[in-house]
Amino acid sequence: MWGSPQVSPSQPNFLKLSEEDPGERYLKILNRQGTPEYFEAQAYFIGRSTDHVKALEMAQRLTGDPDPSLRSLGIVALAQLHAQGLRSAERSLIRASTDENARVRASIPYELRFDSTPESAGILIRMAQDASVMVREHVARVLNVYAHPEAKGCYLGLLRDVEPSVRAAALDNDHPFEHGLKEGWPEAFALQFDPMEDVRANIPRWLEELPPEEGEPRLIEMSRDSSPMVRASAVACMRGLKSQMTLNRLLECVKDTDADVRSLATEHLTQFQGEEVTTALLACARDSNSSVRKFAAKGLESRATESMLPIFERLAEDQSNMFIRLAAARGLGSIRGPESELILSGMLRDPAKLVQKTVRKILEKWAKDNPVSKSTDLVLRYGLRGVLATQGAFNATSQKPMRDWEAFLARTQTLDGVPAGDTEHSPAIVITKGDSTWGLLPFGPAHWIRMEYKSTDVAHPRLGYSILSSQGVGDWIMESAPVRIEKGRKIAAHYGWNCRG
Repeated sequence: MWGSPQVSPSQPNFLKLSEEDPGERYLKILNRQGTPEYFEAQAYFIGRSTDHVKALEMAQRLTGDPDPSLRSLGIVALAQLHAQGLRSAERSLIRASTDENARVRASIPYELRFDSTPESAGILIRMAQDASVMVREHVARVLNVYAHPEAKGCYLGLLRDVEPSVRAAALDNDHPFEHGLKEGWPEAFALQFDPMEDVRANIPRWLEELPPEEGEPRLIEMSRDSSPMVRASAVACMRGLKSQMTLNRLLECVKDTDADVRSLATEHLTQFQGEEVTTALLACARDSNSSVRKFAAKGLESRATESMLPIFERLAEDQSNMFIRLAAARGLGSIRGPESELILSGMLRDPAKLVQKTVRKILEKWAKDNPVSKSTDLVLRYGLRGVLATQGAFNATSQKPMRDWEAFLARTQTLDGVPAGDTEHSPAIVITKGDSTWGLLPFGPAHWIRMEYKSTDVAHPRLGYSILSSQGVGDWIMESAPVRIEKGRKIAAHYGWNCRG
């Protein structure tokens, strides 16, 4: 009998692998066999080694290598040793900050981005005046303004850097928000009028931190910027603002020439109520951009009325985004009626399984409350594939047409009290009218073969056949109004094909 091995209390539950020697990892890096991610991982684990002496030696060898890519890997190892409190690693990082290669120097602030110690801030302050724009960008993006007495002044200097990309990186720094916006930061807000759109686009996230009475007017002002990027950034930061002033501006933004602005404005507009909002969302549902239509559909599904059926029908056929059709289905689900049922029945053929599942749940709920149409009932009862099994059998596209047909046939036989489906006792329906006789034979789930026999004066009688759905047979019987059913009365009554006589 198999069982778990017995483990004594002093024995560990798993085998602990021995730590790999930093020197072995160093040699793996020198072998140059692997991906850049593999080499970076080896350098990282060199720095995480508990053998600090050897790990520092390997890291310093890497930072002294002629190859800049290896020197950058040395920075990775030194940053991890520095995080463990090694002062010698800090001194090595300071020396590496003067490396001749800008990419090597730029890797220092990148590797220190999660280290908020005063020592790390001190290294970054040294590098804030670097001649390389790339290095200053990295410093501006990660410098912790609370970690060092001089860090705040250094950061303000980066906000005034001559290079727009450095100013934008400084505005992208998250550290000023760690304890909330305690001060006005006039240097940052002054960049609202910066000539570069990349810089201005970062201002709205600062304004979002202000109290609404201060930030909202400036966000609305920036939503009128000449740059689509800045306008989109401002509208994105207007989330949560519920004033009439914001609503009025969003109603204007849904007509913006830029699709991103319209999409963001439509998304925020769904948080508001009112006739003007509904009117705007109806217009957005016809927008050329699929993202705008998606948010419009989402906003309209909770406001659905019968007058919106044409819009929902259009959205239900939108092939660009599954979520547009999903929202349309939910909207139609709150408008009970033959038109919405017809649209939803068609959506059972949607290529997205989630849409099919949602539509089926809606129709099944409707069927429990009140009867649905025969065609809808057939689809719910046999499934779309079952209803189309007849065509599938002819076109050789149905996976299991015989299984579907046999299930339908067995059910029909039981209904008519026929124990077996042979030629003589098959569950057929025979209808006569005048000198014509029609026979209806089940063929595939919810499909029938209609055969017509009529005597003629010539030697051979006239014989014809066609294949109809159950709904089609019912329509044909209503139109032709045959006199009587000679056979298969129970089946005909079940499907509602009532005849006189």
